[in-house]
Amino acid sequence: MTSLTVSKWPTPLTSEFHTDTYAAIDPLSPRLSTAGKSILVTGGGSGIGPEIAKSFAISGAAAISLVGRTEKTLIETKSRLEKEFPKTKFFTFVADIVDREALDAAFDQSVAAAGLIDVLVANAGVMTDLVPLAKSNAKDWDYSIDVNIRGSYNTVTAFLRNAAKNAAVIHVSTGILSLQYIPGQAAYREIIPEECCERSH
Repeated sequence: MTSLTVSKWPTPLTSEFHTDTYAAIDPLSPRLSTAGKSILVTGGGSGIGPEIAKSFAISGAAAISLVGRTEKTLIETKSRLEKEFPKTKFFTFVADIVDREALDAAFDQSVAAAGLIDVLVANAGVMTDLVPLAKSNAKDWDYSIDVNIRGSYNTVTAFLRNAAKNAAVIHVSTGILSLQYIPGQAAYREIIPEECCERSH
């Protein structure tokens, strides 16, 4: 088998990576103020969700709704943020973005509590186990498609019914498709199976 070309960081599409807040996205910047705004964050209880919510609280958001699958992490995040940002109202709603009915209900409840949504952060997603395509499970592919594609559709369409005037969507996606080859990422990438990148004699 011939050698493989593996993209190195930074990717061809990204010349510089940041690991901390920088001027262009500083939540304390007046031009990024969300004073008086209602924010909804999916995947809000874990991962980068709590930090996203924190940044919006720093920028002055009036209300932040955290939507996620696990009530425990949502409540823990809400409690922590309420102590740090007493001027911002926080709400939690349990829903899986794959479950259209539950997600619609969460958005409706958020609007009832916090008003029409000014900013949606579509942050919920999933990455399945890293295994070669030959050893992968079809259920992982189905689950990945359900969450990352159908779930994104469900999220954005629910938002459109509950969006304030001049509302915005921030969709947290992946840069992985800019990489030529990553072992074990077949189900996550979903478009180009890793074996397609291999050349055998």
